[in-house]
Amino acid sequence: CAAAVNKLVCSITHKTLQELTLQSVSLTPAVAAALGRSLVKMSSLKQLELSGVSGSTLQAEEMEALFGGINETLSALERLTIVNFNARGSLAPLTKRVHFFPKVTWLGLCSLNMDERDLHGLLESLRSIPNPLRLTLHSNPLGSRDRVQSMVQQALPQVDVWYG
Repeated sequence: CAAAVNKLVCSITHKTLQELTLQSVSLTPAVAAALGRSLVKMSSLKQLELSGVSGSTLQAEEMEALFGGINETLSALERLTIVNFNARGSLAPLTKRVHFFPKVTWLGLCSLNMDERDLHGLLESLRSIPNPLRLTLHSNPLGSRDRVQSMVQQALPQVDVWYG
């Protein structure tokens, strides 16, 4: 299965691609690296959704391979969703590059097993996004809904957070 996903991801380079959804994917280092190389070529990409296989892990190595090569603005990207991975402690490669997504209006990070340190790093990086943003954090063990909403609103009043 991983070989098939890798082959598929390697073939995605179309510059006019606007939406890319990969569901129930296992992001091996090879697949993450191939997708990361493709992402920087997708200048028209408006929506990226990655959904993992239940119980799959997304380690810092895969996150770095996926987002580490982004060193230029992805000016079309409006919606980024990553769901259903165990990514605790591995979000830094993404959060360090959020400023390359200035038009993002939807960021969904659900069922990633995020902890408070992940959330703080994310909130710090989101200060660079000039637009109002909808942030969805469903199914992460971050504490009570009121507490998470308070933390987000205190750090970023322009962000509409969904958590529960």
